[in-house]
Amino acid sequence: MYQVEKNVFINKETNEVIKIDLKSHVLKECEYILNLPDSDFYYKVASFSKLSFNLEDYMSKKDVISNLNFAEENNEELYELHIQLVKGETIDKILSKYNLKVKGIKNQVISFDLFIQYLSAILDLFFKVRDLNSKLFFHNDLNYDNIIYENDRFVLIDFGESTIIKPDCIEGESDEDAILIIIHSLFKVGLKNNEVIKLIKEFDIDNIEIEDIPLLYQKMNNFLNN
Repeated sequence: MYQVEKNVFINKETNEVIKIDLKSHVLKECEYILNLPDSDFYYKVASFSKLSFNLEDYMSKKDVISNLNFAEENNEELYELHIQLVKGETIDKILSKYNLKVKGIKNQVISFDLFIQYLSAILDLFFKVRDLNSKLFFHNDLNYDNIIYENDRFVLIDFGESTIIKPDCIEGESDEDAILIIIHSLFKVGLKNNEVIKLIKEFDIDNIEIEDIPLLYQKMNNFLNN
């Protein structure tokens, strides 16, 4: 019934994800999700409850002991955070298809149409995240595994490090900087395709900055509308 990855229980039949964590962590993330402005690049679905799983049925003895010790050390109960399953591929999984470093295997070349699709979607996400930040909501952990491509758009997951009002980025970069890094990675993948090179040749691929994003966004819109 459940696919278990560390402290995350995934039920693909009900499209539900259950995260096991300290009560304070669960309540914080749940509150953040429910307070998010309405939008289409995350799901405002969250609820919590006390731990109902018998962890021994799903985890190794070592992981069970680790969870119980963690709760005891922090003098807190373990709780469940129930959120919606986002179906699709992470940025990491998408890029890995074109960044194979296995001896004897030739790297796959991304198609021009697919590159445009991903680039347009990530640029759209950039401005949506900028708007979210302007409302003083910060994700703080936009890594390659926390952005998923679903139904022709990128969707954010894992709000465990998120804050309201005060940004507190784990890696030291802002949400915008984190997406810029992903755009750099996507560009590098695109450079294996000559059509892509022609499209983005006016940009300094290795040194593109946040200030360049509006022009790039406009160029993509013009291309798609012509």
